[in-house]
Amino acid sequence: MSFTLHTAAGDFRAIKALVTAQYAGVAVAVNTISDVKAHTLSKDKAFLAINPTGKVPALETPHGAVWQSNAITRYLARCGPAANLLGNTFQEQAEVDQWLDFSLNELEVSGTML
Repeated sequence: MSFTLHTAAGDFRAIKALVTAQYAGVAVAVNTISDVKAHTLSKDKAFLAINPTGKVPALETPHGAVWQSNAITRYLARCGPAANLLGNTFQEQAEVDQWLDFSLNELEVSGTML
């Protein structure tokens, strides 16, 4: 399968998706968008077809696009089922979800306030 992750340079939201892809054994091409162009994506019709919010990161897949960093991360984890990154039991799956939510709400939000 062919995947392309559109992201701004150094975007910490995309890094967790790329780390997940590496652990899952999934190859992902990266399209790094300049800071200048990133500010105009909300008006770029081609990019809005990928992500209607006009924001990065966004993942192009053979089946359509996925956007929002946690959704991208879970999608890539599911593409490498041998890696079993999402847990075998409901408890393990909930623990994965809790750490993704913790990362989003406690680490990433704090990181944007610097």
